[in-house]
Amino acid sequence: MKKSLFPLFLLCVATLHSQTSPFPIFCGNEIFSNIVREKYPALRYDFDATFEAAHAAKGAISRSPLTVNVVVHVVWKEDAENLHDSIIHNQIQVLNADYNRLNADTANLRPIFHPVAGNANIQFQLASIVRVQTNQLFEVSLFGSNLLPEVKHDADGGSDAWDTEQYINIWVCKIQPIAFGGITLGQILGFAFPPNNLPNWPTGVGAPTPDEDGVVIDYRVFGSNNPNTIEIPGGTGNLVVKGRTAVHEVGHYLGLRHIWGDGGVFGPNDCAQSDGVDDTPFANAQSAFDCDTTKNTCEQVEIFYDTDMPDLIE
Repeated sequence: MKKSLFPLFLLCVATLHSQTSPFPIFCGNEIFSNIVREKYPALRYDFDATFEAAHAAKGAISRSPLTVNVVVHVVWKEDAENLHDSIIHNQIQVLNADYNRLNADTANLRPIFHPVAGNANIQFQLASIVRVQTNQLFEVSLFGSNLLPEVKHDADGGSDAWDTEQYINIWVCKIQPIAFGGITLGQILGFAFPPNNLPNWPTGVGAPTPDEDGVVIDYRVFGSNNPNTIEIPGGTGNLVVKGRTAVHEVGHYLGLRHIWGDGGVFGPNDCAQSDGVDDTPFANAQSAFDCDTTKNTCEQVEIFYDTDMPDLIE
């Protein structure tokens, strides 16, 4: 199977490369994975060991519905970043619809994938909205090790996490464009740090600090009723994600890899990479913004399907 560091959900709208411009908008977990790989090799090893152990344990597990308590930290500088309560509640509704297969666009799933479509049976419950006004700028260092810790700590202009053993913390802020040498290279919409040191994880697994577990989302893509916009590079209109960036990044938090196997920004994307899940066909690249249903980037017979399958962009 294809191997790499990190987990994901299949939503083409959350990870896009414009066809009209080299300026990318993408999920931050690829950059995050590289930072972990370079700066925290022991943590990377434990993540990989855990992932491989979980993949080896085949078969479905019978369980009751899972309820996840959510704390949303709105860390804002400009008024537009201080999102209205209605946007927060809307995002929770989107999470609940998508993780229970109640979203209307399930009708767009191609018939070839109907036999493997499932309901995660996860309910998200909003525990609190925390608002913090700040003067801090939240910038990801492309070649450094900054995982935006500032947004997660009161003392640094952010908001302290609630107990990460009881809540998923989602921080909403303005993520600055990625720049190098004064040149803007791209825009991260969000990233996730999965929970660590849990009983079912190997001994010694730990984030740089345990209170940084959780999800960070740019304020412009939080909720489907958000009036704020991000322009698609090339002047082709505004990016429309309908609250799916948070769905995508919560997928990372819950342990999912990108379906193209996270060859990554700094690693090869090819048909030898895997997300470790048999019913997602091999792909050698992330979906473009067009969600092209005719794309087949790995022409090979899939063992699970016993046939050559198209890329799963849904």
